[in-house]
Amino acid sequence: MRAFSEWGLEGVRSLKVRVAVLVIVDVMSFSTAVDVATSRGASVIPFRHGDPCAAQSVAREQGAELAGPRSDPSSPLTKSVSSDSIC
Repeated sequence: MRAFSEWGLEGVRSLKVRVAVLVIVDVMSFSTAVDVATSRGASVIPFRHGDPCAAQSVAREQGAELAGPRSDPSSPLTKSVSSDSIC
């Protein structure tokens, strides 16, 4: 089995004819959000995904504002991993 790594839309186009399965991982949104937040003096407390009650508890204990998913407009959380939400 071979693995390929490409960047951007052109990378996807070049891989689609060479692979049976294509996995896309978007880490730039999170990385950019962390960079924007910390450059503005914020602290970022990483927490594993999947346990919202535990995340809320840790945020409360730390006096932190919990970030939510950027793709959920019904979420009451106003911050997300989108750098636009923390500018």
